[in-house]
Amino acid sequence: MNKRRYLPQIIIIALALAVSLMDASGLFAAMNGCGGAAEPVPPIFTSATAISSTAIEVHWNDSNSGETGYVVERSKESHAYFTPVNYPGMDASFYRDSGLEPNTTYYYRVGILGSGDSLFGYSPETSVMTLADEQDPGTPEAPTVLQAHNVSGTSADLTWTDNSTSENGFVLERRGPSDSWWVKVYTTQANVVSYHDPSLKADTSYSYRIKAFNGEGSSVYSDTTEIKTPKVLPAAPGELQARAVSASRIDLQWKDNAVNEDAYIIERKGPGEEDYAVLATLSGDSASYQDKGLNPDSTYYYRVRAHNDSGESPYSGAASAVTYSSASQPATEYTELRYYLNSPVYYVNDLPLMMDTSPEITDGRIFVPLRYMAEALGANVIWADSEDLATTYFQHRVIEIWPGISYAKVDGVETMIEPGNSAIMPYYLPPGRTMIPLRFFAEAMGCTVEWLPEQNLARICYQPAG
Repeated sequence: MNKRRYLPQIIIIALALAVSLMDASGLFAAMNGCGGAAEPVPPIFTSATAISSTAIEVHWNDSNSGETGYVVERSKESHAYFTPVNYPGMDASFYRDSGLEPNTTYYYRVGILGSGDSLFGYSPETSVMTLADEQDPGTPEAPTVLQAHNVSGTSADLTWTDNSTSENGFVLERRGPSDSWWVKVYTTQANVVSYHDPSLKADTSYSYRIKAFNGEGSSVYSDTTEIKTPKVLPAAPGELQARAVSASRIDLQWKDNAVNEDAYIIERKGPGEEDYAVLATLSGDSASYQDKGLNPDSTYYYRVRAHNDSGESPYSGAASAVTYSSASQPATEYTELRYYLNSPVYYVNDLPLMMDTSPEITDGRIFVPLRYMAEALGANVIWADSEDLATTYFQHRVIEIWPGISYAKVDGVETMIEPGNSAIMPYYLPPGRTMIPLRFFAEAMGCTVEWLPEQNLARICYQPAG
């Protein structure tokens, strides 16, 4: 006998026999052993359990990171006639099969899918028998049609159909991107068919499932429903204020109402400009800005809005301020003002100037026109018709007064103009001047006051700090 003649046929037969003894996963492993790149490994069943007379739940290990999904196949015969019944997604590790026949054995296998839904092999098959009708523990029917409604950046409403007449309640579960497994969100009473989930994060994907339960156990889970919460715009800033502090600078302040902003965008409209333009972009949590290099005696308008990856908030309310004229800069050195009773002439550091109204005595107190006193020190006065309010800004002081009211606010603190005498209050004097008590206002501005009765003279001195 010529052994060399029959050697090729023997090798071929041996290889064919080896291949026939290998299942798909073994062949796959052998191919990988030839130096190819690592491919997803077929899963292995960890459990297969009959839940009821009509449902089976199978679990497998998910030890891969490169799969695109799985395919669960079922048959009533071992190693034959398998049919796909579900396509769980990537990272899935269980499937509950329902609508089965009682007291019947079913066979399962799970295939792993890769790029382009290529099949990389199957698990070994497993089998399990559904319970007989008389063995069924009487668990409730599973809820169906689980749906999400009114999905916002932080919440969602869930509804489902109650198919059972014997449940004690429902267990709603949720799985988010940071959850390794399903998390119980809420347990309801019987016959409840909705739940409001208020604990979501913006721009995040979530999955939900629900099951019914009673004293005998739990139903199978419903199908899962998927949602993605939208992005959330930041809240608009509030209480925008603009205050001129010199002939070339206006300070802005606003209330930071947002908790998710990345930046604040300031827009400005100057003299002769019809539209706002972006002035500056500040970091999140900012609440103030100094606008410098402005023109004297000019009105500027401002608005602010917050920004994040979702977009921009609504604008704040607009605010405006008028820069000082070059001649009315805030006092930065010793300044002396002199006012003579019943005379429209007053003096700023010996420079005589003219008012359109003279100081006068009312209720034993000297009153002077607000604007002529404030602007003599370089303060800025803003009149708000809607509130009948005059606000004076001087250095870091803010003084608010209302004609006809016996108190004022000094840096936000309510202060009686003359303690114990509510008759002393600012008042109007035609043609539209607001008369203020000289001593109260001067001292609120940080000045000293001297009254020289023989000359009918009130002398006000301002000495800057430092």
